[in-house]
Amino acid sequence: MELTVRRITDAADLDKMTAWMYEWWGRADRRPAEAVRAFMAHSLQAVRLPATYGLYRDGCLVGMYQFTLEDLFVRPDIYPWLANVYIDPAERGKGCGRALLESVKHCAAEAGLKEIFLYTHHANLYDKFGWEYLGEIDTGTEPRIQHLYRMEISRPEESLLLYHTAPSEIPEPDVRRGRKNADLGQGFYTTPDRDFALRWASPRPGEEPRINAYELDTEGLKILTLPRDRTWFDALRGNRSGAGDSLPEADVILGPVANDTICDTFGILTSGLLSPEKALAVLMTGPEYRQAVIRTEKAARRLRFLASRKITGEETEAAGAVKKREEEAFQTAAAAILTQ
Repeated sequence: MELTVRRITDAADLDKMTAWMYEWWGRADRRPAEAVRAFMAHSLQAVRLPATYGLYRDGCLVGMYQFTLEDLFVRPDIYPWLANVYIDPAERGKGCGRALLESVKHCAAEAGLKEIFLYTHHANLYDKFGWEYLGEIDTGTEPRIQHLYRMEISRPEESLLLYHTAPSEIPEPDVRRGRKNADLGQGFYTTPDRDFALRWASPRPGEEPRINAYELDTEGLKILTLPRDRTWFDALRGNRSGAGDSLPEADVILGPVANDTICDTFGILTSGLLSPEKALAVLMTGPEYRQAVIRTEKAARRLRFLASRKITGEETEAAGAVKKREEEAFQTAAAAILTQ
C-alpha cells in the first residue's frame, strides 16, 4: 500500500486533524475544541506558514506534521519549527513514522525554507533523519528538559527543484507523451519557478489543477542551457514547423519560455511573415521565464517526485491577474516593435 506526503490546503480532513490535535495537546492545554479547529483551519494554506502536511495511505490521511513560526515560548529567536508530528494510533508500527520524517526535508525545500528547528523528548530518534543535535533545552513547561534539533535545508549542487502543473498527480512522468512540435522538442516540460508554474495552469471547466514538485539529480546528465537568443529562436521555429532543431543531443534543456506561448499573438511570430530578427526582438520583450525540458528516459529516471497538491482558487485568480497584466504589457511592446 502506497504512502505519500503532500501539503494540505483543503478542509476534507479538518475534523480528523482537529480530533488528533485536541486529544494530543488541546485538552491538556484547556483549549476548547473550537479553538483547536480554528488553529487547524488557518493552517491549511498554500503559500505561507503555518503549513500542514499529510501522510496518506492509499488516499486516507494517517498522519501529519506542520511547519510553524512559533512553537517554543522560551526561544522566540529561532524559527520556523517542525511541530505537531502525529501518526494515527492505529497506523503506528507500519512504517508511517519513517515515511513522514523522510519527507520533511523535501517539503521544507518546496516551501522555500532554509532551515527548521524542533524540540522533542525523544532521544536519538531524529538524528538518523539528518537532524543536527543542538543540546538540551529547558522548555519552561513539563517535561522541562528536552532535546533541541536543527536541520539545514539545502539541495546538492547537482540537483534542481522543478515544478509542473497538470489536472492530476504525475509521480512518473513520460517523456514520450509530449508533442514533438513543442518549442524545445518532445519531452516533459517543467520550470524551476514555482510562481510561474502556477500561472502555467490552464484548467478546463470541471478540472482541479495540481502543482507537482520534483527534484532532478543532474549528475552525469548532458545539460544544454540556452539563452534568449537566435539559436534558441531557430530551435523554437524549427520544432514548431515540424522540421526539428539542430541542437546538440541533451538529456535536459534549460531555456527560456517563449512569451507568445504565454501571451496571445496568433502565431504570427513563427509564421514566417516576420523576419527572424524582428520576431526575435518581439520575443525578447517582457520578463524571461525559464523552463526545463526532460528529454530522455535517463533524465526521467533521475527526476524524483516530491509532492503534489491542488492549486487553490485564490492562487488561480492571483496568477490570472499577473498573466493579464504581463500580456497587456507584452502586446503593447510587441506592437511598438512591429510598427517600426
